[in-house]
Amino acid sequence: MLSNSVLLELLAKERHQAFEQEAKKMRLLKFIKANQQRKQFYSVEKFANLLISMGEHLKRKYCRKTSMDTDSSVCLSKDSCGC
Repeated sequence: MLSNSVLLELLAKERHQAFEQEAKKMRLLKFIKANQQRKQFYSVEKFANLLISMGEHLKRKYCRKTSMDTDSSVCLSKDSCGC
């Protein structure tokens, strides 16, 4: 039969392995979450850039006046400002 010290040593080794496996799982989950957040940030950034470029295009297309002009009226179509 095994003595108490051998059993305690085996139990300690098993607990140590369980802690190592848990730590490995936690590291992998953290890595996966970081990648997902990075992908979400890049997609939001691309969408924001698309909206900005569309707004600039529409502004150039429909309004020749800018906010830097003396008359800072905002024009939404060709008819409203006489562009």
